[in-house]
Amino acid sequence: LVSPSPSDEARFDSYLAKGQKVAFYGRKKFVDAYDAYNRKFCAANKLDYVNITDAMRSYSPLKDLYVSDGVHLSDLGGILVSDEILKYFAKEFK
Repeated sequence: LVSPSPSDEARFDSYLAKGQKVAFYGRKKFVDAYDAYNRKFCAANKLDYVNITDAMRSYSPLKDLYVSDGVHLSDLGGILVSDEILKYFAKEFK
């Protein structure tokens, strides 16, 4: 299972502050709760878990990992996520 990707929360907050209506997935507290649930589920069911959440959050600026809508991955975001998945495969299938 692959962990959830965090959204650029500041981008959405700026839209909301301007009164713009936006569909917003990825508020930190919800991503953290979903991630925690997934980790427990994987541990209980002996499933592997690929953590992209921390890798994405450690990248700065986070907004560069997304296209202008703040939801879909940019080329850079896609590369970061695919690198994390490839690291998992390299470790598991040497």
